[in-house]
Amino acid sequence: MLVLRFAYGSAMPKREREIARELADARQRFARFPPDFTLKGMFFSRLLTLGGADARAVWPELLGAPKLGRYLPFFDYPQVDYSRIAFATAISRFPSVPAAEAMRRLGRLDYETFATSTLGRVKIAMSADAGAALEALPGDFRAVMRGGSVRTERLSPSEFELHFDDFYGWLDCYPAGQIEGVVAHHGVQCEVQMTLRSPVSGVYRVKLNRDPSAPTRKPSSPSSSSF
Repeated sequence: MLVLRFAYGSAMPKREREIARELADARQRFARFPPDFTLKGMFFSRLLTLGGADARAVWPELLGAPKLGRYLPFFDYPQVDYSRIAFATAISRFPSVPAAEAMRRLGRLDYETFATSTLGRVKIAMSADAGAALEALPGDFRAVMRGGSVRTERLSPSEFELHFDDFYGWLDCYPAGQIEGVVAHHGVQCEVQMTLRSPVSGVYRVKLNRDPSAPTRKPSSPSSSSF
């Protein structure tokens, strides 16, 4: 069992890049994905904008590259394709940190992408604060992806557990960024502890750093935070 702690303003310790090991690890992660696990195209489009040529360089390796090179927002595409493009984008955008930290930072942008969609605006309008947003997160996942499951348990007004099962790819880091992005959208920061039970199953324990029912504010994009 692996346990890691994250804080929104912190980064995993920097170290000298180990490119060969990170690439080998990424390939092992890609190989685990069930081919029928899918994700909505809106998230792919965001990656192509962020990653540019580096994101498109993995095109020949994709299972379901879109026709004419354009992802449709509400069409379903293979999750493994997203993972490949996300990895290429993350290590290009954040070259001075380990791949897991780069993926965590990239994950922070997911909620803002979801928030710009019609579906996201409707669902987020129903979440009055960061705590409510965390409780609604499993439904948000079900709305945009097929395969795997997430459930939220509220432990106290400011503490939550998110249970991930059959969650392939980057369970040890990517959801940490997604959670940080959710609470940042509601003007809150958090501390996150992850317990990994297997490569595809684990629990994220989240502690909000202020009362989640406090008045919300829209912070600057998580990608611009200092580390």
